[in-house]
Amino acid sequence: MHEDVPGNVAATYMQETGDAAATIAAAPLRARLQLSIERSASMPMEGKGVHARWDDDDKSLLVNTSTQTSTSVRQAIAAKLSLPVDRVEVVTPDVGGGFGVKIMHPWPEEVLVPWAAIRLSAPVKWVEDRREHFISSAHERGQLHEVEFGYDEDGVLLGLSVEFWHDNGAYTPYGLIVPIITSTQLLGPYKPRAYRVEFHSLYTNTVIVTPYRGAGRPQGCFVMERVMDYIARDLDLDRAVVRERNFIQPDEMPYDHGLIFQDGRPLIYDSGDFPRRWPCSSRWSGGTSSSPSATPPAARAVGSASGWPATSRGPASGRTRVGTFGSRPTAPSSCRPDSPPRARGTRRCSRRSSATSWACRSIGSG
Repeated sequence: MHEDVPGNVAATYMQETGDAAATIAAAPLRARLQLSIERSASMPMEGKGVHARWDDDDKSLLVNTSTQTSTSVRQAIAAKLSLPVDRVEVVTPDVGGGFGVKIMHPWPEEVLVPWAAIRLSAPVKWVEDRREHFISSAHERGQLHEVEFGYDEDGVLLGLSVEFWHDNGAYTPYGLIVPIITSTQLLGPYKPRAYRVEFHSLYTNTVIVTPYRGAGRPQGCFVMERVMDYIARDLDLDRAVVRERNFIQPDEMPYDHGLIFQDGRPLIYDSGDFPRRWPCSSRWSGGTSSSPSATPPAARAVGSASGWPATSRGPASGRTRVGTFGSRPTAPSSCRPDSPPRARGTRRCSRRSSATSWACRSIGSG
């Protein structure tokens, strides 16, 4: 895909807490799974649209665009077209649904339409049709997972090792956010005693991947829930019971997974009572057993799964000075962690540079 990226590998990233290989090897029971999550198109109710008008009298630009991130688009237009940022106004009307696909900073048309309006000194409009959106906007989901895990006769997950390949499309405008979220949110409310995850983000001849409707979390949840179901089926245990036995308990909060999340901060659950909140307990009428003999005579299906989205990324502090529209903004801002760095599990990151991605190579922990 890119001459300076051999093997089409955009990045490889690994994190580990505990010794997953040794824990799995010593476990009474072991298993492997190969799992595939399909690539999906991001399909809001309406496609994208941009309208731009240049006022030659006061040298100002008015842009209406169906974006989820108006302030970032404003900054990008000003930078790309060499305009003072206070001469650019971006208005976000009803966008017709976004769910992540309209959160680029910016989409090319959000620069090209204003550029044309300035060159022509006339309003310019562009509206995407459904087919255009389907073949040239953004996708998500596509990953292949190889999973190895060890567990005991009670259904307790002892060690988990996951390696997966993430299809990031032809470019990486969002970097590694989606696969990093998959690799860390995969654990959900569960607590494997040792965990290792390594992913490879790959360039392919497809459209870009952006965070969309879960941003990597559905893939992780799917993998972990398949592990729980496999253990239940192998031991002929109730699926809900297996999950309950692997939940992080209330008295273990706050729970530190020993990993680093997408924002560069520790993956720590500050609170939660998963057993009490779990609606799919074995006390359900009819049960959720994996055993065929427990299937009720009536034709019905009972499903159970648990996910855990991250919220309140941070903490952070900042300073802002706000002025009236028309004055050049000089607002300084700062963002810093309010706690010192902490030692973490092993991490390794390598990213090969290309014209469309940043370069990074570091090995170490902490």
